[in-house]
Amino acid sequence: SDGRGSLATTTRGVTDSRESTGGSAVVGVPSVVAQTYNDCAFLFAKIGGLSQIVSDPTRQPRQVVMLLQRLFDCFDSLADIYQVQKVRKTANEYYLVAAGLPDPLRLPTRHDRAQGIAAFGFAMIGAMNVLNVELRSRYGIEFTLQVGIHTGSAIAGVIGRKAFQYDLCGDAVNTAARMCSFSAPGHVHVSADMYDLVKDTFASVSLGEQLIKGKGMMQTYFLFNAPAADWSRMKNLILADKTERKRELQDPTSAATKDPPPSNRGVSVSPVGRKSWRGGNLSILEA
Repeated sequence: SDGRGSLATTTRGVTDSRESTGGSAVVGVPSVVAQTYNDCAFLFAKIGGLSQIVSDPTRQPRQVVMLLQRLFDCFDSLADIYQVQKVRKTANEYYLVAAGLPDPLRLPTRHDRAQGIAAFGFAMIGAMNVLNVELRSRYGIEFTLQVGIHTGSAIAGVIGRKAFQYDLCGDAVNTAARMCSFSAPGHVHVSADMYDLVKDTFASVSLGEQLIKGKGMMQTYFLFNAPAADWSRMKNLILADKTERKRELQDPTSAATKDPPPSNRGVSVSPVGRKSWRGGNLSILEA
C-alpha cells in the first residue's frame, strides 16, 4: 500500500470529528500521517477586505463571526459540489483548495483536476458577487475575490498534537499562492502549466512573462468565461443543509429549477466554443 488510503481515511476522520464537535480539536489521529501526491491542482483565493473587517474594533464580535460563517459556509459548499478538497481557511483573507487529494479518484486525471478547480474558482467569484448583494444591504460592506492556480506535486498530511489540521507543503503550493498574489479582483490567474491543461475549455489572455517574487520570470495568463453552470441548482446546493446537499449530489435531477441564471459580474464573457467538464455528478457546459 502507498499510504494514500490511510491518509484519505484520516482526513475524513479529522473533518467528521470537527463537524461533530463544532471545533478544531480532534482525538484519535495518528501522530504522523503524510503522503506525496503528484499531478494535483492548487487554488488560493484572496478575500479582499476580510482582514479589515476582522480587525475593526467598532464591529461586534458576533457580527464578525456571523460574517465569517456565512462566507466560508458558502465556499465550503462549493468545494463539496466541485469535488475539491478544502485545505485551509484563515482570518487573514486566504482560502486554499486542492484537487487530486486526499482521494485521487474523486477527479482521476490531471485534466479533470485542472478544469475542475478552475471551474470552482469561477464559481467562487460568482458566489461572492451574490453574497455581496446581501452584505451591502445588511452590513454596508462588500468583499473582493481574486484567484490563483498552479499544478504540480505536494506533500499532504495531518499535523498537530492537540488540534489537528490537514495541510499541504511544496513548491507547487507556493507557486499557486504567488499566482493569487499577482491576480486581480474578479480574475483567475494561472501559470503556464495550468494554462496548458485548460486552454481548450476556458478563454484566456496572456500576460506575457512576469517577474514573480521568489519564482523569477514566469509566463502567466488570466482565464475568462467560466463554463455556464446551472446557477439555479448551484444556489439551491449552497443554501441546502449538508444532508440535502449530499442527496442532491447523488441525484442531480432532484432539485431542478427554472430560475434564470444571474449575471456573472467580474468575469468577462468571450465564448470559445462548446466544451464540457464533468465533476462528480455536476455537468458544466459552456454556451
